[in-house]
Amino acid sequence: MALRRLENKLETFDWTNPDTGQKIKLGEQAEKDIFINPEYISLDLIKLLSLSRIGDYIGQGSEGQVYLYDDGCRKMAIKKYKMPGSSGISQFRCLRKIRLLGFEAPEVYAASEETLVMDYVPHNNLAKYLFSLKDEKKASAINRLWIEFMRRIESKIYEETLDSSISNGYIKPTANGSWFDVLDQG
Repeated sequence: MALRRLENKLETFDWTNPDTGQKIKLGEQAEKDIFINPEYISLDLIKLLSLSRIGDYIGQGSEGQVYLYDDGCRKMAIKKYKMPGSSGISQFRCLRKIRLLGFEAPEVYAASEETLVMDYVPHNNLAKYLFSLKDEKKASAINRLWIEFMRRIESKIYEETLDSSISNGYIKPTANGSWFDVLDQG
């Protein structure tokens, strides 16, 4: 039974990009139930996944606690899930697909069922930004754009479970104003 479950997880890490037809390996299995982004295989990510607490506590979400870890080269968010069966692995797979399709999303480095290692995103989440706006028409227009944006992503990776909640987006300042991107999925 456990072997079949592991085989199913391995199958989900082979993916064909619907835009290009290119076959892609989303992650490499480093250890049992630990997957690493093949682009970052040289980082010591297994250690980060196994520690119960690492870095500075930066927040609590509905799924667990988030810590900030700085390895000197990059700042990473370490998401520790509080619910058994929560899946850092499904978030890893989903965010990798979103990035590989050309949409903005934080890079993901490694995952286990209980932990996800990803880029730290210092920008406001979309929900906080919308609630802070005084202009209701602008907030409504941005919300409609977010829904359209998420529908475009869903049409490309329909096999994934996406949460289009505005709390899963973030506002990123750009030269032409601000734009939002996907923050959290799975």
